[in-house]
Amino acid sequence: MEKKAKRLLFVLPTAQIGGTRTSLLNLIANMDKERYHIDVMFIRNKGTVLKQFEDACNVLPQDKVLLAGRETVSVLLKSGKIGAFIKSLCFVAKSKIQKQSRYEIAYKQAAKNYDNKYDCVIAYQEKDASEFARYIKAPRKIAWVHSKYNGGAEKLRAVYDCFDKVIFVSDGIMGEYIDSGAADANRSIRIYNTFNQSAPLELCDSYKVNRFKENCPLIVSVGRCAQEKGFDRVIDASLKLKKEGIDFEWVIVGGGSLLTQFKTKVEQLGLSENVFFVGYKENPYPYIFNADFVVVSSTTESFSLVCLEAAALKKPIVVTDYPAAHEVVVDGKMGIICPNSAEGVYDGVKRMISDCELRQQIVEYLDDFNYDNQGIVEQVYQVVE
Repeated sequence: MEKKAKRLLFVLPTAQIGGTRTSLLNLIANMDKERYHIDVMFIRNKGTVLKQFEDACNVLPQDKVLLAGRETVSVLLKSGKIGAFIKSLCFVAKSKIQKQSRYEIAYKQAAKNYDNKYDCVIAYQEKDASEFARYIKAPRKIAWVHSKYNGGAEKLRAVYDCFDKVIFVSDGIMGEYIDSGAADANRSIRIYNTFNQSAPLELCDSYKVNRFKENCPLIVSVGRCAQEKGFDRVIDASLKLKKEGIDFEWVIVGGGSLLTQFKTKVEQLGLSENVFFVGYKENPYPYIFNADFVVVSSTTESFSLVCLEAAALKKPIVVTDYPAAHEVVVDGKMGIICPNSAEGVYDGVKRMISDCELRQQIVEYLDDFNYDNQGIVEQVYQVVE
């Protein structure tokens, strides 16, 4: 008799673009579809990569209870969703009476619709996804953590103790949660993100990258213009390099809340001929492909996909020394792991610009770069079952 496929439910907050969604799409692409039937649900069915998920697996329709519980009352009213609007008002009233957040009330009510329908329920992101999924009844439940520990150990522990296993995407991040008491060491396991190594190679010449300057090194950084990405360090390091008479072109690919602020600072410091914020690009690979090297200036990262994308395109990497950096980049072989500061970024970039021999050695080392997706997927199978 043919073995029945196990039913898996992955839960995410939204389908907004980001590393977590990319890693899940990569994981789904590598999983055995005869062995597993995969559903994905978004607490709010919206975001730029929703279509990609619909093409990859079965995406559940918007849960009306979750919509009422998570969307603001004003948005529901303006969008004409009267039923959800009324339900949302009820949640607000109940929250005052029961002294619980309306989110939690909605999560408990919505979870009943999914009880005992899946062999394994997987909250694929921290916060909303895990806070909702903990209430779904299933033989096995897994939480997945992609971001660094930010406090609130007691609350987090109460959530994660509702799951059989908690997966962390790096040893560095797992250590932070365990050391703080936010996660139980016996429930915790590290599994690296899957990575589609062929995607950068297939998409790296999708469009032409126009150079702002010629006859100088092209440095590229990719990421959201958010504080933790450290692009203020890029600006500070660039100012020092320019004052020393070093010519370069540094392109930052990514949108975000601080984009305008960073652009203004570049203009004020007279760096408009060296530093260029080009905004969000759905496909940043042509920029990485044309770079002399890539810089990850983040204060911290749970697991840097940009480093892997650079390695896939055989580009040297300068990355700041946060705990998980050593799990992705082999220092001195794939690139330079520099001190986690503006001064460290400056030193690493200056060395990479000046040491052509080092860059060539790194490129030769990256010729043999091969990411072991299958080993990672086998780890996931073991945890799921």
